[in-house]
Amino acid sequence: MKKSFLFVSLAIILVFGLVLVGCGSKDAGSNAPQTPAQEATDANEVTEQNPLVINKENKSISVYGKVNGKYLVEPTRHGFNFHEGKYGDQAIFVAYANPLDVHDALVEIGAVPGNNLDLTAESDNKFIEGQDLDVTITWENAGKEYNMNEVLVDSNNQPFAFKFGGNYDRAKEIFTGCLLCLDSCPVGITSNSSHPTKTFADKKGEFRGNKDVLPGDGTGVVITYTIK
Repeated sequence: MKKSFLFVSLAIILVFGLVLVGCGSKDAGSNAPQTPAQEATDANEVTEQNPLVINKENKSISVYGKVNGKYLVEPTRHGFNFHEGKYGDQAIFVAYANPLDVHDALVEIGAVPGNNLDLTAESDNKFIEGQDLDVTITWENAGKEYNMNEVLVDSNNQPFAFKFGGNYDRAKEIFTGCLLCLDSCPVGITSNSSHPTKTFADKKGEFRGNKDVLPGDGTGVVITYTIK
């Protein structure tokens, strides 16, 4: 009786072991080639969890954000602000990438910062300098990438011309969260060189999102900066 029980036990252990070996081989074969491809896809996809992607070949960076519907109606001077910054809720687009990381990413693709403005009166009514940038935006089902001039409204009907202002130290110290300002700015990482500093503050111009083109409040968007 004991011999029969021992034989049955050994047989069960042997069969169970073969099943485990078979499953392990199957999993290794199916998962091994998929993991690197999945990781590569995730790394290049711009999402809320992966909000900043650098493309050195195209000399561009892409940043994830969301539409702030308030500023499709009300005016603001803030185009794209980091949600954790002091002015994170005052922009047309809410960014999910830190402005300091965006600054470094632009440098990494070869953009040259202007760094010609400061917070003194000497910079009043002066224009930002720095690398010229093409700035585009898209979203799910947009059908294309829009130039920022198609989705922003300037009360003076001047075209937007964005430059890499730089301003790393002030952006870090004050931490307004400004990635893209709609008039020249001594704090924002990039800003609109078509208007001098204090344009909005002095009520010489107003800016809004184009409600006839942009999607609704809270919609995810991807904004791409490319060196001209």
